[in-house]
Amino acid sequence: MYDGDPEVLRAADPAEFLQFPVSPEANEIVDTLMAEFIQWQFDNGERIRSPDEKSAERMSSTVAALLGDLLVAALNEEAEGYCYRGSDRGAFKANLAESRAYEALKRCWKNLEYMEVVNGFRGSQPWENGEVIHPNSKSSNWVTRLRATAKLLAKLEDQGITPQGAGKHFRRDLDLSVPIVLKADKKGKLKGQQMPLPKNAKVERLQAEVTEINDFLAQCSFNIGPAPYLYRSYNNGDTKGFDWNLGGRFYAPSGSYLYWPSEKRLQMQIEGSPVVEIDITACQLTILHALMEEKLDLSGDPFQIDGLDRSRAKEIFNIIVGLGGAPNQNGNIKLSKSMKGDYEILSEAFPILEGIEEEGWNSLKLQAIDADIMRDTLLTLFREHQTPALPVHDCLIVRKQDAELAERVFGDAFYERLGVRPKFTLDTSD
Repeated sequence: MYDGDPEVLRAADPAEFLQFPVSPEANEIVDTLMAEFIQWQFDNGERIRSPDEKSAERMSSTVAALLGDLLVAALNEEAEGYCYRGSDRGAFKANLAESRAYEALKRCWKNLEYMEVVNGFRGSQPWENGEVIHPNSKSSNWVTRLRATAKLLAKLEDQGITPQGAGKHFRRDLDLSVPIVLKADKKGKLKGQQMPLPKNAKVERLQAEVTEINDFLAQCSFNIGPAPYLYRSYNNGDTKGFDWNLGGRFYAPSGSYLYWPSEKRLQMQIEGSPVVEIDITACQLTILHALMEEKLDLSGDPFQIDGLDRSRAKEIFNIIVGLGGAPNQNGNIKLSKSMKGDYEILSEAFPILEGIEEEGWNSLKLQAIDADIMRDTLLTLFREHQTPALPVHDCLIVRKQDAELAERVFGDAFYERLGVRPKFTLDTSD
């Protein structure tokens, strides 16, 4: 029984088993670990003959996939290096590992002290200190947690492989990855469930664009492990009039740079260089004014409004845009009493808010626009300038020496779509 802090295990990210070796060093260590794996099976009576060629390929692929995920997990400080993986055989159909090989490898590496294993358990069972993670549930299963030991990490380091530099040695299989995710309306019958993608030329183009972006990033080096994997997530795919115009922002698997605070993201390095964040000031507000052909004063911060705290102004704006309209006499859109006064101040500063319901604008439609602008920016930087960049919704992370170029390309993409140029702010670790 694990006797540490259960919150550490909660912070673990999934082992996706999609990494494969790309460097001579990685292939060599995989071969070494593979030979040890087979020998361990012989020594422990789990094997009486050598695997045939196909079995050996599956075993080697499983060794590499698990190794790649353990390296990535080692960078997760909050989870203290743990990742998690269930044993459901059905979950092994779309990755590089084989269920039977994984279960044997798990036993082997635990025995050889290469990997710590915290077996799956119910979240309702008490810990050493009496704490119960899910006290109101009889189930809430937690799947097995895995962590590379110091012994395994040292063995890898002897080969020149570290968690920070894992991207030089392991790469994600993009053919098995999902570049586009489509979700249903949270308020509809499907309650936000993921939907199957239709098969048509537009979907193929969207998928190809994201795969191209990921393929470019995979060839770049980062000090945060393998290149981040991106996908676009669309919303309300089951609603009338949906045409890939709701949501669509770029996301990354949980635990990636996208979910870090800005201070931590700015500690990243791309190709060994420090980075900067290029942020569009009041992005959705700027987009909304452009769409409604109203001028927005960007000489200062538009959310600095007399009589209203800046964070409160942004909060009320996001609520209104999220609702898709302002409070009205018909009572279709309601605000709490505490918000009504603040809304009156905000609407005086931005009269366009009174018209967004009639025009049909809301946050998901605005996200689709800023996401398409981000896509155009990334593809232009990659195709025409061979310049790496990472998206954070309406913010762009680039190497410090690329800031001027990236800002110009970002601004051009915005102007081409909306006919106005945004105001940028630059954030650095200095």
